[in-house]
Formats: sequence, C-alpha cells, structure tokens
Amino acid sequence: MRKYTAFQGPCLPAHGTLRNAIGLLLAAGVACSANAADPCNGAPNCRVDGPLMSQVVKVNVTDSGRTNNYHSVRTTLRIRNLGNEPIIIGYRVGSASLTDDRGNAYGWGRSSISETRYVQGIGEVSRNRADPQFRLAPGEAREASFERILQYRKGHTVPGNVFSLDLTLAQLAVIGNQQVRTQRDYALSFSQLTASSGLGAGVAGLEAGTIGGALLPAGGQYAADAPQGANDATQAVQAVGQMIQLFKGLGK
Repeated sequence: MRKYTAFQGPCLPAHGTLRNAIGLLLAAGVACSANAADPCNGAPNCRVDGPLMSQVVKVNVTDSGRTNNYHSVRTTLRIRNLGNEPIIIGYRVGSASLTDDRGNAYGWGRSSISETRYVQGIGEVSRNRADPQFRLAPGEAREASFERILQYRKGHTVPGNVFSLDLTLAQLAVIGNQQVRTQRDYALSFSQLTASSGLGAGVAGLEAGTIGGALLPAGGQYAADAPQGANDATQAVQAVGQMIQLFKGLGK
C-alpha cells in the first residue's frame, strides 16, 4: 500500500499507512472529544451546569480581631457561558450558605442588614423582582462575589479554615415589555475551599493565581496560558481541514 506523509496538527498523526492513519485519527477524535467534554479541564472547584461553567477563583478571609469578632469569607466565582446564545444570570436571594470544617454556619451579619451589600457583580432574583444586569455573550466570562460572615465570641467559638459554599443561580429571560421571568435554577456546591488571600492565605488548598488561567477572562478570549484542551473547538476545525487535504492527496 502506498505510503504517505500526513499533515501535522494537534489531533493528527505524522506518518503511517492509511489503515494505521484511520485508526489513529479515530483515537485522536475520541481524545479531542474527551477534552471538549470537560470544559473545566480538571481544574479545582469548577463545575458545569447546563450552559454555565462556574469556578471559584478567589477566597478572601478576614477577621475583625476583637472580643466580639466578625469572621468574613468572600468567595469569587468566574461564570462562563458555554452555549451558542447570550444568557442572563441572576443570584437567587437567600440561597447562599457557607459552613466551615468546625461546623460553624455563616450568615450576612445582623438580621436588620440586607443581603444585597454582601453580593457583588451580579443582579439579584427574588419572588417579585429580577435584575438582568449579568449578561453573558457566547464564550464570555464574568465574576461575581458572595460574602458570608460568622459573628462569634473569642474563647467560645473557633472559626474553621476549610469552607463549603452552596448557592443558586437563576437563568433569566426578558420577554414582552421588558418583563423578566425565570427559566430555570442552577444549584451550585463547592467544597474544600481555603483562603487564597487575607487571613490564612497559602496555608492549604488554593494558592492565589494558580487556577485563573483555566478559564476565560471577562473579555471572552482565551488567555495565552490556557490549558491544553481549552481551544478544542479551534483544534477540531483545523483537524477537519487537515483530514480533507490528506485524503485529497491520497487520491492523486
């Protein structure tokens, strides 16, 4: 059988017989599909729910250092639209809960204080109101932060340093005369979170800046240090073109 030299690419073989090439191409296609099936690419505290990819990119911990202390944990999520259509997301009011490894439950301060001041970067969704400010174009990513506070008395309570966060995001749609309705909810859970900045940063778990490169920045373009598999769509298009050229060459 005639030998040939294949076009090199991220998912194509370099040399071999036609039979071997077909086998390698099929195997490479499976490998590329596997990469595309996991947009998080194995990054920690990253999950995919429908068209959304959400990842914890920062955990900031502070403490007032007084007898009656306020131990604050602010978690920043980077949320990306994996779909082909624009999407609007809001935070479901009252859904965020944070606990630590010592069993402490965190709230948002005194009951008279609105939760709004502890949620930044994203609109809120309640029973009678929905703020559609958090809009994502296809491939775009933006960040939102959620702060929870433990009020405790020194000598009676010891705050933990490993946290679990649960919250709900709502997918919104604008219809008719600028009316907003909820299409569906996404319940998110993140565990084994540790400080990446502030009190206890670098002690365990996340280190500042080590996971940001796995996701799209807010502008929607891949970073130069994006991990292998992040540009699977581009690689797939290139591979198809190379396969066409390959079989054209075989027919000559």
